[in-house]
Amino acid sequence: MAISISSKNLLKVQQVGMAKKEGLKSYTALVFKIDGNNVYPNTKALLCESNSATTQIPFFGFDVSASGDVKCPQGYSPVRD
Repeated sequence: MAISISSKNLLKVQQVGMAKKEGLKSYTALVFKIDGNNVYPNTKALLCESNSATTQIPFFGFDVSASGDVKCPQGYSPVRD
């Protein structure tokens, strides 16, 4: 498990579920604070799946636009329900 945390104006957490065997996809979850106070923050989350089988750790970090949209790391796509 790998977690990346930064706190400037925005609290961001990233967790990785990395495949341990060849031929399997990896996953990363992104959770971030978009506004609100520290007691009742408004958060968003995004689950991303690698586009192909990989055992490589994805880039730690993600961009959040002014509108609060976030993108998966390069080589990963959002998991839809």
